[in-house]
Amino acid sequence: RCPLRVMQSAHDETVDPVSADINMRGAASLSKRIVRLERSGHIITLGPEREQVWRSVCDWLTDVTG
Repeated sequence: RCPLRVMQSAHDETVDPVSADINMRGAASLSKRIVRLERSGHIITLGPEREQVWRSVCDWLTDVTG
């Protein structure tokens, strides 16, 4: 029931991208969002979209701590 932000890379070689959808369907939270990354690999915090990852995390933290 907690706020949820799921980030998933389309090119993740470790985790199947469909897992983000499975997690979202199973989450009871009313506040949930998937962030899809089109250019990153498994380690999104070091990938080419890392700035987007950090912005998304900061935005989410701001939203949930209001």
